[in-house]
Amino acid sequence: MSDKKEIEVELGDNGAGTHCDDQFMRYAGGGAVAGACFGAVEACLVNPVPGQTTPLIFKAFKIMGMRSVLVGTVGGVFAVGACFSAKLRDRDDYKNAVIGGMLAGSIFGYKSRFFTCLNNLVTR
Repeated sequence: MSDKKEIEVELGDNGAGTHCDDQFMRYAGGGAVAGACFGAVEACLVNPVPGQTTPLIFKAFKIMGMRSVLVGTVGGVFAVGACFSAKLRDRDDYKNAVIGGMLAGSIFGYKSRFFTCLNNLVTR
C-alpha cells in the first residue's frame, strides 16, 4: 500500500520546470494526432481538381501530414515554452502557460506570414 502512494506522489510531482521531455512528447504527440484528425476532415471537404493526375488518397495523406506537423509543432513549442519559462522563473503558475501560448501562437503567425502585414502597416 505504501509503495502505491509513493508511485502516485512521484508521478504527480510536476514542479516548476520538471519533466520537460515528457511534456514535450505528450503535447507534440497529442498535437500530431489531433492535426492528423483535422487533416482527415479537411481532406474530405476538399473538392477534387478536374484533370488532376494525382490520386486523391495521396492528396489526402499530404493534407493530413501537413496538418499533423503544424499542430504537433505548435503543441511542442507550447510545452517547451511553458517548461523553460517555469525553469527560468523557478515558479509553476499560469504565467508559464501564457508564455508558452504566446510562443505557440507565433507559429501560426509565421505560417500565415502575418508579420509582413504588420510591416506594411508600420512603413506606411
